[in-house]
Amino acid sequence: MKKINKILDYLSELNIDKDKRVADFLVELKNQSKIVTDKGFNKLEIKKYKLKLSKKKLNLGIYISEKYRINKIQDFSYDEDYKSMNEEIILLEKYIEKLKRTF
Repeated sequence: MKKINKILDYLSELNIDKDKRVADFLVELKNQSKIVTDKGFNKLEIKKYKLKLSKKKLNLGIYISEKYRINKIQDFSYDEDYKSMNEEIILLEKYIEKLKRTF
């Protein structure tokens, strides 16, 4: 923390208009902080959708186990609810992969 204060004190004493290096450094610092912020936001977004995906998979598992336990159903090829839940999972997986490729 002391080093950061020293750097900030040093930068505040400089005449930024006269020293091009400092101005360039500040511009680069601003650009890099934007990149870091965007990457952090992207990682949070991925985590959020992975959590949603886990919940969807859990709900699908509960749905399947309940259908089997109550009605002894093992074939879900004509079950529209099953197909819908499965499609949501596939879409979320594709979206997460798209987010991963972004950065």
